[in-house]
Amino acid sequence: MTAQRRTLNTIGVQAKNDLHRLQSKAVPAAISPDYRLIADSISHVVFVAGADGSIEYLNRRAREYTGLSNASNTDRSAAALLHPEDVSRTAKAKREAIARGDHVSIVYRLRRHDGEFRRHACSASPVRDERGDVVTWICTATDVEEACQLEHSLQEAERRTAQSLLLLETLQSSAPVGFGFADRDLRLVHLNEALAATTGLSIEEQLGRTVAELVPELWPELEPLYLGVLDTGKAAVNHETTGELRGDPGTLHTWLTSFYPVRVEEEVIGVGIIVLDITQRKEMELELKHLSERDAVTGMYNRSHLLLELERALRYADRYDHVGALLTLDIDNFTFVNDSYGNAVGDEVLRSVGHVMASRLRETDIVARIGGDEFAVVLPEADEQQALTVAVELRALLGERLTAPTATVSIGIALFGGSEKPVIGDVLAAAGMAMYEAHRAGGDRASVYNGRLGDLMGRLKHIQEALADQRFVLYSQPIIDMRTSKVAHRELLIRMLSKDGEVIAPGDFLPIAERFSLVTEIDRWVITQALIVACHEPVTVNLSGRSVDDRWILDAVREAIAAGLDPGNLTFEITETAMISDFDGALAFVSALRELGCDLALDDFGTGFGSFTYLKHLPARYVKIDMEFVRTMDVDPTDREIVRSIVEIAHTLGKKTIAEGVESADVLDALRELGVDYAQGYHLGRPVPHPVIPRPPGPPGGA
Repeated sequence: MTAQRRTLNTIGVQAKNDLHRLQSKAVPAAISPDYRLIADSISHVVFVAGADGSIEYLNRRAREYTGLSNASNTDRSAAALLHPEDVSRTAKAKREAIARGDHVSIVYRLRRHDGEFRRHACSASPVRDERGDVVTWICTATDVEEACQLEHSLQEAERRTAQSLLLLETLQSSAPVGFGFADRDLRLVHLNEALAATTGLSIEEQLGRTVAELVPELWPELEPLYLGVLDTGKAAVNHETTGELRGDPGTLHTWLTSFYPVRVEEEVIGVGIIVLDITQRKEMELELKHLSERDAVTGMYNRSHLLLELERALRYADRYDHVGALLTLDIDNFTFVNDSYGNAVGDEVLRSVGHVMASRLRETDIVARIGGDEFAVVLPEADEQQALTVAVELRALLGERLTAPTATVSIGIALFGGSEKPVIGDVLAAAGMAMYEAHRAGGDRASVYNGRLGDLMGRLKHIQEALADQRFVLYSQPIIDMRTSKVAHRELLIRMLSKDGEVIAPGDFLPIAERFSLVTEIDRWVITQALIVACHEPVTVNLSGRSVDDRWILDAVREAIAAGLDPGNLTFEITETAMISDFDGALAFVSALRELGCDLALDDFGTGFGSFTYLKHLPARYVKIDMEFVRTMDVDPTDREIVRSIVEIAHTLGKKTIAEGVESADVLDALRELGVDYAQGYHLGRPVPHPVIPRPPGPPGGA
């Protein structure tokens, strides 16, 4: 019995004792002074009622409680002091007590002087005349409102506890996670079905047996963890174990096992055990890792993985004062091959190039497809002559083994290490410049970037002059809303004009501008124009890696918004390459753009494992699915599955998807089937010169 219940009974006993004290005195028809003196000394409510229920006397406590007086209320009915719902119940109890020759014990609600009804425990005894007829009732009432509320709370708490225990037992028995408890002798005292399943035995077969007996092959690695928790009472420890499941030999499972101390008053009485089968999760992680670092067409490493390996090679070369090399390889006239013979033949050429490169290189060398028809090789330890030897042999092998149609390659070589300590972007730019030189020289050759400017200085001068003369133009390509088939917004693309008016593609000047830190000025020119265009229609604009932390852009956007620009009309595209050098700084920058109201698109999504990290942390509204997955997804089940997964992930995170590289109606239909939100590509519209729009007052001008 709880303390509260004992208190309630004690109150009742006290009331009875007080009643007996009163009954021990002779009670005359007119209430005697002695009776009044005794009654007024009692701390409980005491009143005397006639057989007809009229109040004959109230003690001091009753007068204070009810606000009535003996003088003015002797004709009042006792029923008037009770809650209306308790009147008939009290009358019935009195009749039954008279029939039994006993007193009445009942809880009813008594009205207080302020009108509030509170529960009282009442003990009432009849006083009979010489004939045995009841002439008077002597009643003692004790306020038990708080005690009743406590009793109700206890009952409710007991009910909820019982429900919780039942729910806990149900959850443990049906949960896919294994639960168990072993005592200090290592014997299992409790376990659920999921834990029993890890050994292939029933619960009854395992109860009372030691953990060491049940998993003898795993016990050597589990024992120190188990005993450490048992002996020291330290916090839970987690451990991954791999083994075979009994009844399923030959199949390896991976379990995440947790041990934690179970205490009773600070004493560790045993060890709790939680076991989770994470086999499928581990398999999925391996599959995702493979997909994230591999190119879908060739099976080679992709650009993201190459960047990681190149960063590692740069650190190694710097630490040990070694020299390494980066080779970038581009298939000459690949666009012609692809257009003339179809994507299937083009993909076969790409796979052939990858196979030949992998067969020639060492295990320590890293070969990757970094986009389109461009490949790269990291030679961690190679000087210029060794790098040239590899390049010459690769060209020869590719010339011999490439399937029809025949194709040649241009190779650029950039050395790193020694006295120079370049960053990834510098090495990539240098190799790209060298490969560009090989192309300009007619292709089918290798070129080394050796730090001498040569013709590169001339092209650099052309870019500087174009910046000074503002010889840049905007092209635009439509991005189509898949639901309405209408243009949702346009991506703005830059082109440079020569002095003769020739249109120069971005690939022919942006790498040089990137290499010599001119790309920020170009980006500023593009942003200035984009702010003008965005006053009239929604547009998307690309940001290079070097501009991702440019405060000028934030200031320019703020000024344009102050002058009336709707920031929702402006979307910035960021690639993971732009994020890799300084992720924290880039995150702060793009977050500031989002706070201003601009949108963000994560470009080329899916080409690297890092993209998932960026997608999680970047406040991007759009996810642009890289064209290497989109271009052939109508005939390649793997590409289709990757696109489907990206769409599901993006939609789960509340983001819209844009598929780029849509080159056929079949691909468009497949994208619509998978729920892609927007699409972009030659099938929907090629880049065209964007109309020149007069600058409205307000937005900043110039770079």
